[in-house]
Amino acid sequence: MFVANDWHAAMVPVYLASRFRPHGVYRGARTVAAIHNLIHQGVFPPSTFAELGVPGDWYGAMEWQYPPHQRMGSYEEEGRAINTLKAALTTADRIVTVSPGYAWEITTPEGGCGLETLLGSRSYVLDGVLNGVDVEEWSPATDKHLYKRYTAATVAEGKAANKAALQKELGLPVDAGAPLFAFIGRLDPQKGADLVLAAAPWLVAQGAQVVLLGSGDPRLEAGLRGLEAAHPAAARAWVGFNVPFSHRLTAAADVLLMPSVFEPCGLNQMYAFLAGTPVVAHATGGLRDTVVPYDPEDEANGSTGWTFSPCTTDAFAAACGHALTMYRDHPDAFARLRARCMARDCSWDGSAAQWEQIFDWSKSDPPYCP
Repeated sequence: MFVANDWHAAMVPVYLASRFRPHGVYRGARTVAAIHNLIHQGVFPPSTFAELGVPGDWYGAMEWQYPPHQRMGSYEEEGRAINTLKAALTTADRIVTVSPGYAWEITTPEGGCGLETLLGSRSYVLDGVLNGVDVEEWSPATDKHLYKRYTAATVAEGKAANKAALQKELGLPVDAGAPLFAFIGRLDPQKGADLVLAAAPWLVAQGAQVVLLGSGDPRLEAGLRGLEAAHPAAARAWVGFNVPFSHRLTAAADVLLMPSVFEPCGLNQMYAFLAGTPVVAHATGGLRDTVVPYDPEDEANGSTGWTFSPCTTDAFAAACGHALTMYRDHPDAFARLRARCMARDCSWDGSAAQWEQIFDWSKSDPPYCP
């Protein structure tokens, strides 16, 4: 069983289908193409095809033609290229991506990155399996990076202690009543950091504290620094990345912000659940699969936060407003929400079982061999 992760390993199913299976080799083996982010496809000039060691009549399987509005002079042959991921998606026995929501999104024009027609034609072998996380490393009961460790039974006291210690470390007012909103992630338009910067002044005006951690786009890095300079009593920006601090911030925060424009799976929301931290997230990809929106009429729905759509500043701020209202006016409901977050299974156990099922399914059909 060969699992080819993204375009970096995309030639594996191509080699098996073009060089080995036609000669009776690896007929019992199967390939799974795994997509973590479809936007990265491994596109190269047509001239590089000769270097790949693939039979010449396989050029069509790898050929890629950019639409006119995307060419912008790319390569010399009117936008023509070879696309290794496209070839893998054509020849793999099964295709897996990192969440059910993203598996559907990549078959649409909005999320398919030009490959939606191909993926739609192979939807019968396409599955979405959520990632898991290392529950030992991120468990607040054993996390060596926290100011104070805690369990589900002591979550209120533990989070309060971690929040106070973080406020003190960052020079923020040590105020248990000030809801602490956190953003952790790459500073990239995909992650919605610009939405956080746009909504942060409103959050501060409502009496919240905002702490942001990340690095990336220089414009967004400057935005983080500007937010702290404009609101020194309520906002802090850590430009860069620090793993121990990300653990402390996740445990100390009352709410984690994940307004990603698109998110194949996302891991930070699952780290937050383990810490008992609800999440405000854009309803996309794996976030839609994991962040179950709070419904006061149905708390048994397994809610773990609040979602919003469309991906605009107004919609995001409205979702943050719901979180603020619940934190301040309905503390018992907020405590129950925390408990549901901590009760959610974020381990690899269920995901591993789904992967094994897909391996079994791949053996039920003949191997891909033109």
